[in-house]
Amino acid sequence: MYKACGFVSGEPPSVGSEQLARAVIVDKKWPRKLACCIHKRSYAGKSHHAHQTDNSTMIIFKETNRLILREIIPKDEVGFYELDSDAEVHKYIESKTIDTIEQARETIRFIRQQYIDNGIGRWAIIEKETNNFIGWTGLKLIRKETNNHINYYDLGYRLLKKYWGNGFATEAAIASLDYGFDKLALQEIYADANIENVGSNNVLKKVGLRFVETFEKEGIIHHWYQIKRDDWIKMPNR
Repeated sequence: MYKACGFVSGEPPSVGSEQLARAVIVDKKWPRKLACCIHKRSYAGKSHHAHQTDNSTMIIFKETNRLILREIIPKDEVGFYELDSDAEVHKYIESKTIDTIEQARETIRFIRQQYIDNGIGRWAIIEKETNNFIGWTGLKLIRKETNNHINYYDLGYRLLKKYWGNGFATEAAIASLDYGFDKLALQEIYADANIENVGSNNVLKKVGLRFVETFEKEGIIHHWYQIKRDDWIKMPNR
């Protein structure tokens, strides 16, 4: 099965314009596992999920009233640098702030490799009104043991400080959960947050995750959350 920019077919995408687009071959037996990533000529006209910018087409995973959630691309490096060099943004998370644009590029390369290796990774959050990069969200396959869990799907989000307080994290998190349960057919999704990070804990509770317990992560006490597919389906106004 071939999938690119939201278009799914039993046949490879046909040749369209001269613009290059990413075509992703998806393993039928495990739709969350990307077999490989190749380039094909653009067929953006076949799907409303394709987003064209300059001479490329990128995958849009979800849209909300105010946001576009798309793949992270190299051109997001300036936004990533602003995000990950801000000490206040990193106040309650384990990763350290970065000092150079090259470190932002390395983060982007790492995430894009996760798309290939795991079939999922964090997404860029784009504000529709301005077309600005405002942060990232989405699911990540965690292969490192955390709170006695391994190979689980983690919900995350990180926004530029100037966009805090607008409900964007909540909106993006809901869309991410919907994608995980609807498109990936996951049975459960997890998340954790520093117990002192009031904003993040509030978002997780607001979008339906259930507090399970506290645990220690790299010497810091965190809250551990979980949401199951059956509970998500029953949620009103999701």
